[in-house]
Amino acid sequence: MQLEPVTLTGSLVRLEPLALHHVPALMAAAAEDRSSYRYTGVPNDVASMRSYVDTATALWDKGQALAFATVDARQNGGLYRSDDGGEHWRMVGTDARVTSREDDFAEVKVDPKNPDIVYTSASGFGQTGPYRKRAGVNLIVEAFSGALSVTGSPDDMPMRTGVQAADIFGAMFSTYATLCGLIGKLRGKGGRTADVSLVEASISAAAWETAFYLATGEVPVRCGHQHRLNTPYQLFETVDKHYLAIGTPNDELFRRFMKTVGLEASIADPRFATYVLRKQNEAPLLEIVTPAVRKKGAADLEALLMQAGVPCSRVNNIKEVFDDPHVQARKVLEEVAHPTMGSVKSVRNPVLYDEGSPSIRRAAPLLAEHTAEILRELGYDEARITALAASGAVMLAK
Repeated sequence: MQLEPVTLTGSLVRLEPLALHHVPALMAAAAEDRSSYRYTGVPNDVASMRSYVDTATALWDKGQALAFATVDARQNGGLYRSDDGGEHWRMVGTDARVTSREDDFAEVKVDPKNPDIVYTSASGFGQTGPYRKRAGVNLIVEAFSGALSVTGSPDDMPMRTGVQAADIFGAMFSTYATLCGLIGKLRGKGGRTADVSLVEASISAAAWETAFYLATGEVPVRCGHQHRLNTPYQLFETVDKHYLAIGTPNDELFRRFMKTVGLEASIADPRFATYVLRKQNEAPLLEIVTPAVRKKGAADLEALLMQAGVPCSRVNNIKEVFDDPHVQARKVLEEVAHPTMGSVKSVRNPVLYDEGSPSIRRAAPLLAEHTAEILRELGYDEARITALAASGAVMLAK
């Protein structure tokens, strides 16, 4: 998996594309100069960047990949390769020199003049170990890490997750690794190098499953829509053919749920008296709960359960998510002007501070849009910029 190194004002980050929109936005929100944090993507060559954009989505609008325009709507971006046309990458604005090895990973040699560089490398299997050269993308990471083995119905083929879970877990761990490194830098402890494996991020995310195996030695199996430890805690079909997620993780919520669906008489059943007993007697419990839920409409039952304080939600499609009044009240969607696509909608950063929250202040950069601008800020004159572009060391916007 080819990953792109990125510079963040003296901090070098080598991340999956999904991680890129978190680190710059959070850093910009925390900085006094909110315009000072930007990133520059550095693939091995221009073709690899174009390949990433081409394969990221089949949806295009006015020559721009929609996924890139909406997911990466953040800071300025410039595209660099090397400053000498050779096999090295010189990170503009830093004194770091990144050397490609034959396995497409990178070694970082930090010049003593700048010991504060924070370098985060995110890869499928990590930078050490026998699989350090092994290719790894989201599906393969989910398969290797065991995540797929516990996803889906017990009698069916394991089911891949509907979202890019392994990529997102890796991006999140990479984000906090970078931010922790920057905190250390600000405290005068110098830069750090972080090695983040997407496989290990997925293993860490499987909290219940790994704890169960390590405590008992038993291999967790797929549970379908049911919970490994708790019941009722699953999806139910309603009379209008919708699906409702209902969770009762303690005795009080179980009692409220049973009253809401008209099963008060079964609350006193000794088989269902405790959390543990309910799981041991899951089959007879679901034999009475499932028909009771199926008699009601999803929206009506959701409203009743919410009123009773029982955790629940209809299974929303993506349109229903963005149409929901709570999502709209929280202003999850933002619009930003794009130079070729007009107004582009994008999901805001999920972090909200009491003030100075991360915001989308400009559209995702066009390919190499800000290369010349950033080089000028770093003191390069027009002749030097032109020479770098002519040598293939940098790419300038057309």
